[in-house]
Amino acid sequence: QALLEYSRRELLSLSVRSGFSAADKCELFKQTSDINALIMLYRMTALGIGSPEDRAACFGKTMTLLSEKQKRALSSCADTKEFLTALSGTRYSNLCAGTGERSFEHVLKTALYGIMRKRLHFATDPTEALFAYMFLSENEIKNVVRICEGVRYGLPAQRIEEFLILGSER
Repeated sequence: QALLEYSRRELLSLSVRSGFSAADKCELFKQTSDINALIMLYRMTALGIGSPEDRAACFGKTMTLLSEKQKRALSSCADTKEFLTALSGTRYSNLCAGTGERSFEHVLKTALYGIMRKRLHFATDPTEALFAYMFLSENEIKNVVRICEGVRYGLPAQRIEEFLILGSER
């Protein structure tokens, strides 16, 4: 796990210096950064942890597609309902539209899986393809762990499948 994380960071720094277009690099890395920050921010809001300033620190200084106003609105939410309302005014509102029975985190991770799968399929640069492949490989490892844990605790197959991060075509 640590090796994958280190390799991803090295790949990110390498691709910033060369490789696919600057716009593609920024879009891919900012989307990934935003989705991970939104998951963390949602958790902090649900648990009532941290001040708005602490929550705002979830977003990188430059690696985000959200405006300062949107980041402030998301960081200052009192509860998860208010958070989802604030999120509806951002470019990521379509990702969590079908939250329903699924958790917010699961929906965003599934959306990120779809983004990376699409990037892997249509990548024109090796570093972009490798970045997407590493993400998808890491996701597969996590899914195997989820399956093993489900079997260990005697969960039925349908219940285990609910925990898996799979593409939206499933």
